[in-house]
Amino acid sequence: MDLLSQIATKYDTDKGLQHHGYTVTYDKLFNHLRHDVKTFLEVGIGGYEFPDRGGGSLKMWEEYFTNAEIHGIDLYDKSKLDANRITTWQGSQDDGTFINEVISKIGQPNIIIDDASHINALTIQTFKLLFPHLKSGGIYVVEDVHTNYWAEHYGGSQEIKDRDYPTVMNFFLDLAHDVNRDWIVGYESLYQFKSIQFVKSLIIIHK
Repeated sequence: MDLLSQIATKYDTDKGLQHHGYTVTYDKLFNHLRHDVKTFLEVGIGGYEFPDRGGGSLKMWEEYFTNAEIHGIDLYDKSKLDANRITTWQGSQDDGTFINEVISKIGQPNIIIDDASHINALTIQTFKLLFPHLKSGGIYVVEDVHTNYWAEHYGGSQEIKDRDYPTVMNFFLDLAHDVNRDWIVGYESLYQFKSIQFVKSLIIIHK
């Protein structure tokens, strides 16, 4: 078992092998950065409105990234988790004023993970607000992309041929053209990232 999956089991986070299994991908993606990351930001802490629930992934990241300040954003107060290198911030993921205030205090993150509401419109807006603040060379990850197809709760759609429907997948599939911006006449590049990867339930963008 890889190191991150072991730590995930320790803190009972659903990113581990007992649930989503994202840690296998993450350990390959982040292992060489374990001691270099200085600022890590996760949007969505978990535990819903309960102040004493959630935070397993923040503890996992704190142990994994040995020198990083670990920051978490959540709509609900999770300040009981604040300790050592973990700091939580209460606010909405689509509130530009709040996001800018957090960034002004923590600086540019090396890694941003969106594990928040999974509502398609909010996930897209969060990327628009946060990606410009990601440090050059940083990594941005959108989790639980399978909710893209759940219309009832997340504003998604099963109509995958309807490319005009405002889902997360449609947004990032359109954005994929940005990697070839140098050859597109008249193309206006808003984000200028190096690469984008579509992995099962994950979208990974390298800035």
